[in-house]
Amino acid sequence: MVLRGRASLVLAVLLFGHSAWTIARSTAQTSIAPYLYISEAELAALRFLDAQPRGLTLSAPVSGNAIPWLAGKPVVAGHWFLTPNIDEKVETIVRFFDPEASPAWKRSVLSQLGVRYVYAGPVESQLGDIDPRLGLLRIYDAGGVRIFSVPDTDHAT
Repeated sequence: MVLRGRASLVLAVLLFGHSAWTIARSTAQTSIAPYLYISEAELAALRFLDAQPRGLTLSAPVSGNAIPWLAGKPVVAGHWFLTPNIDEKVETIVRFFDPEASPAWKRSVLSQLGVRYVYAGPVESQLGDIDPRLGLLRIYDAGGVRIFSVPDTDHAT
């Protein structure tokens, strides 16, 4: 009986002992995984955006997963299975944040899509920056997150 008890204990440790280690490791990695973690600064920015008038938001798709949920705004690209032509939109977004792309092209993207807001958080800053020549109005800037309003755009969305 004792041998079975000890054997059961050894078997349980072998089967499930890694769980505590896995949970601890995963928890430590969560704060650097953009799909799993939203910082307090980003949550504050999303609360601010939620209080703004409705309008389409351009952001990286990672941020685009959270913006509709936490700020109630439609996005250019978010969840891959809910975004038609996701690959094309991702290419457009990456190019939009690229400092090498022309301001005229960026303005045409904003206009054609009817973008009202540009969200520039930590994920977007890895892609590039907002071109100051675009004339976007900075309406929020705190904790490494900036939100811009696009002037003179049809905001029917």
